[in-house]
Amino acid sequence: MLKKKMTAECIDRIDLFVKSLIVTLLCLTMVLGYSAGAQADQLPIKPNTIAAGINHSMFIAQDGTLWAWGYNGYGRLGTGGGSTSSPVQVGWSSDWVAIAAGRYHTLGIKSDGTLWAWGYNGSGQLGDGTTAERHSPVQVGESTDWVAVTAGGDHTLGLKTGGTLWAWGYNE
Repeated sequence: MLKKKMTAECIDRIDLFVKSLIVTLLCLTMVLGYSAGAQADQLPIKPNTIAAGINHSMFIAQDGTLWAWGYNGYGRLGTGGGSTSSPVQVGWSSDWVAIAAGRYHTLGIKSDGTLWAWGYNGSGQLGDGTTAERHSPVQVGESTDWVAVTAGGDHTLGLKTGGTLWAWGYNE
């Protein structure tokens, strides 16, 4: 019985992921104006400029603005507003260079090397020293040497310019 329940749960999670990916690709096609026949090297998308979490999607436009859509439970979109099926801009900054989405949280790096986080924080996955939800981006520490970030379910990994890897959040 447990095996069947786990299988159904896995199928539900895969279904959510596939739906989120489809919505992300459709929205990018609409926003960027590219057809499905475009070659990968023709798309103005750089690595780490698109991310999908559970029921939410994010992307960084060519002008460095950050866009989000999907379910906004726990503030994972970072807009301070409600859920949306259309992309909405996150704040007014135009200096985003990398984005990562976890289960219920999101992180981004700006061109000055600062790291920002928002959403669910029950396990400290935002890295701001609290477990409080954040409904808009908050800076993680004062470092300006972040070069990469990735998000798991309830944890985060960040890489600094010197090659040091940092991890925070759920640790069991």
